[in-house]
Amino acid sequence: MRFAVKAVDSRKAVVVLDIDAQDDVGARDAARQRGYAVLNVSRHGALRLPTLSRRRFPTTIFSIELLALLDAGLNVVEALQALCQREAQSEHRRELQGILDALQRGESLSQSLARSRSPWRAVQHRFHRSM
Repeated sequence: MRFAVKAVDSRKAVVVLDIDAQDDVGARDAARQRGYAVLNVSRHGALRLPTLSRRRFPTTIFSIELLALLDAGLNVVEALQALCQREAQSEHRRELQGILDALQRGESLSQSLARSRSPWRAVQHRFHRSM
Protein backbone atom coordinates (compact mmCIF):
# COMPACT_ATOMS: atom_id res chain seq x y z
CA MET A 1 0.00 0.00 0.00
CA ARG A 2 1.03 3.59 -0.56
CA PHE A 3 1.20 6.02 2.35
CA ALA A 4 1.64 9.77 2.64
CA VAL A 5 3.93 10.46 5.58
CA LYS A 6 4.08 14.02 6.89
CA ALA A 7 7.42 14.45 8.65
CA VAL A 8 10.10 16.93 9.71
CA ASP A 9 13.51 16.65 8.06
CA SER A 10 16.94 17.50 9.50
CA ARG A 11 16.53 21.17 8.48
CA LYS A 12 13.32 21.33 10.53
CA ALA A 13 11.19 21.66 7.40
CA VAL A 14 7.88 19.83 7.10
CA VAL A 15 7.82 17.43 4.15
CA VAL A 16 5.37 14.86 2.77
CA LEU A 17 6.92 11.54 1.77
CA ASP A 18 5.34 8.93 -0.51
CA ILE A 19 6.19 5.52 0.99
CA ASP A 20 5.21 1.99 -0.05
CA ALA A 21 4.72 -0.29 2.99
CA GLN A 22 2.59 -3.14 4.35
CA ASP A 23 0.84 -0.91 6.89
CA ASP A 24 1.04 2.50 8.57
CA VAL A 25 3.52 1.19 11.16
CA GLY A 26 5.84 0.07 8.36
CA ALA A 27 5.53 3.46 6.65
CA ARG A 28 6.30 5.24 9.92
CA ASP A 29 9.35 3.00 10.51
CA ALA A 30 10.62 3.54 6.96
CA ALA A 31 10.47 7.32 7.39
CA ARG A 32 12.23 7.15 10.77
CA GLN A 33 14.99 4.99 9.29
CA ARG A 34 15.57 7.74 6.73
CA GLY A 35 16.07 10.25 9.55
CA TYR A 36 12.66 11.93 9.56
CA ALA A 37 10.57 12.82 12.62
CA VAL A 38 7.10 11.55 11.71
CA LEU A 39 4.09 13.79 12.35
CA ASN A 40 1.31 11.89 10.55
CA VAL A 41 0.75 8.82 8.36
CA SER A 42 -2.25 8.40 6.06
CA ARG A 43 -3.03 5.85 3.36
CA HIS A 44 -3.25 7.12 -0.22
CA GLY A 45 -6.79 6.99 -1.48
CA ALA A 46 -8.30 6.81 1.98
CA LEU A 47 -11.72 8.43 2.08
CA ARG A 48 -11.73 11.56 4.20
CA LEU A 49 -15.04 12.99 5.27
CA PRO A 50 -15.30 16.75 5.64
CA THR A 51 -15.41 18.00 9.17
CA LEU A 52 -17.97 20.48 10.39
CA SER A 53 -15.87 21.76 13.27
CA ARG A 54 -13.41 24.58 12.99
CA ARG A 55 -9.92 23.76 11.84
CA ARG A 56 -7.72 22.67 14.73
CA PHE A 57 -4.65 24.66 15.59
CA PRO A 58 -1.53 22.88 14.29
CA THR A 59 0.22 22.62 17.66
CA THR A 60 2.95 20.24 16.52
CA ILE A 61 4.07 22.38 13.60
CA PHE A 62 3.70 25.53 15.68
CA SER A 63 5.92 24.05 18.41
CA ILE A 64 8.58 23.02 15.89
CA GLU A 65 8.56 26.44 14.22
CA LEU A 66 8.66 28.28 17.56
CA LEU A 67 11.64 26.23 18.75
CA ALA A 68 13.43 26.75 15.44
CA LEU A 69 12.99 30.53 15.72
CA LEU A 70 14.18 30.49 19.33
CA ASP A 71 17.20 28.36 18.35
CA ALA A 72 17.94 30.91 15.61
CA GLY A 73 18.33 33.61 18.27
CA LEU A 74 14.96 35.35 18.33
CA ASN A 75 13.42 36.07 21.70
CA VAL A 76 9.94 34.75 22.52
CA VAL A 77 8.12 37.95 21.56
CA GLU A 78 9.95 38.25 18.22
CA ALA A 79 9.32 34.57 17.42
CA LEU A 80 5.59 34.85 18.23
CA GLN A 81 5.33 38.05 16.18
CA ALA A 82 6.89 36.27 13.18
CA LEU A 83 4.51 33.31 13.54
CA CYS A 84 1.53 35.63 14.00
CA GLN A 85 2.36 37.56 10.82
CA ARG A 86 2.57 34.42 8.69
CA GLU A 87 -0.51 32.67 10.14
CA ALA A 88 -3.16 32.30 7.42
CA GLN A 89 -6.13 31.42 9.66
CA SER A 90 -7.56 34.63 11.15
CA GLU A 91 -8.84 32.77 14.22
CA HIS A 92 -5.40 31.36 14.95
CA ARG A 93 -3.82 34.77 14.30
CA ARG A 94 -6.17 36.32 16.90
CA GLU A 95 -5.13 33.69 19.44
CA LEU A 96 -1.45 34.42 18.80
CA GLN A 97 -2.08 38.15 19.05
CA GLY A 98 -3.80 37.62 22.41
CA ILE A 99 -0.69 35.88 23.73
CA LEU A 100 1.52 38.66 22.39
CA ASP A 101 -0.69 41.27 24.05
CA ALA A 102 -0.44 39.43 27.37
CA LEU A 103 3.36 39.24 27.09
CA GLN A 104 3.53 42.97 26.34
CA ARG A 105 1.44 43.62 29.47
CA GLY A 106 4.14 41.87 31.47
CA GLU A 107 2.60 38.42 31.89
CA SER A 108 4.87 35.38 31.62
CA LEU A 109 4.61 33.03 28.66
CA SER A 110 3.25 30.30 30.94
CA GLN A 111 0.54 32.60 32.29
CA SER A 112 -0.53 33.77 28.84
CA LEU A 113 -0.62 30.22 27.44
CA ALA A 114 -2.54 28.88 30.45
CA ARG A 115 -5.16 31.61 30.09
CA SER A 116 -5.62 30.98 26.37
CA ARG A 117 -7.71 28.36 24.64
CA SER A 118 -7.05 24.64 25.01
CA PRO A 119 -4.58 24.15 22.08
CA TRP A 120 -2.07 26.30 23.92
CA ARG A 121 -1.90 23.89 26.84
CA ALA A 122 -0.51 21.28 24.45
CA VAL A 123 1.97 23.82 23.06
CA GLN A 124 3.02 24.81 26.56
CA HIS A 125 3.54 21.16 27.51
CA ARG A 126 5.65 20.46 24.39
CA PHE A 127 7.61 23.66 24.87
CA HIS A 128 8.49 22.91 28.50
CA ARG A 129 9.27 19.27 27.68
CA SER A 130 11.78 20.35 25.03
CA MET A 131 13.69 22.70 27.31
